[in-house]
Amino acid sequence: MIRKEGSKYILYNRDGSRKLGTHRTKRDALAQEKAIKARKRSK
Repeated sequence: MIRKEGSKYILYNRDGSRKLGTHRTKRDALAQEKAIKARKRSK
């Protein structure tokens, strides 16, 4: 889940209880989210 807070995009876990990363652009946040999902699938 990605939320915009101020000028930054913050990636949270599914239920929104934990921050996974802070990014300047939505594109960067989406890239991290994609990498996390790919890692989960590879296990």
